[in-house]
Amino acid sequence: MPARFTLRVAMMAAERRGGNLSRMLRNENQAEFLEDVCWLAVEMIKAGAALRERETGMLTQEIPTVDGLLDSVDFADVMELQAQLLTVINKDKPTVRAEAHGKNGED
Repeated sequence: MPARFTLRVAMMAAERRGGNLSRMLRNENQAEFLEDVCWLAVEMIKAGAALRERETGMLTQEIPTVDGLLDSVDFADVMELQAQLLTVINKDKPTVRAEAHGKNGED
């Protein structure tokens, strides 16, 4: 499924945790953390699906719900899901650094 960490998702995530985006994936309250991971996954999939539809006209079928993820993701898989979300959130950072490095003529 497509997933994107758009500015709208970032704003909603920050608002969800009192204006502090970093609290979402580092929350010490385990119940909130588990719900936040599922919530963030759903919102990122919705954003990715919307972008793909605008770009290609292709609809994404069966976007999961928070309750659906809470009922289907095993506790043992939560850290893997969190890692996948962080990969999507940070996806452009190495590319941007590499391009900036190459532009300056430094190798």
